[in-house]
Amino acid sequence: MFVVSGDPAVAEGEALCREQFPDLDRTDVRDRWEPEQRERLAELRAGRDAAVLAVRRHPTMVFLVIIVAIVLGIVVIGMLYLLAIGVLLLVAAMVFLAVRSARRRRPLRRPPGTAGPSRPASGKPQRASCPPS
Repeated sequence: MFVVSGDPAVAEGEALCREQFPDLDRTDVRDRWEPEQRERLAELRAGRDAAVLAVRRHPTMVFLVIIVAIVLGIVVIGMLYLLAIGVLLLVAAMVFLAVRSARRRRPLRRPPGTAGPSRPASGKPQRASCPPS
């Protein structure tokens, strides 16, 4: 359903609103704006007008800029995924090395009363001799 400005119901609604909220009249609000607000609005309108003019003069340039922005976004997102994977691999490698070095530092403990293989003074283990067959 479309609202027509000449519709009596719309006029009645507007009158009712003005009675309940007299401060909401648009012309009054614009008159009460501070000079800084008016200057900012003029700057925004000038920027909008310049953008519209640029799009009208060079429509293909707009599409190129949009395509470049999309490609750059995809590249940045891909690099972030690679960075996250690299950080996870680094953490996993550090945990692996920490566990491995902790196992090597501890001396091998045997329960009391069990003898280990005998080692000569050179530190090399002896080969077990097998009887000839």
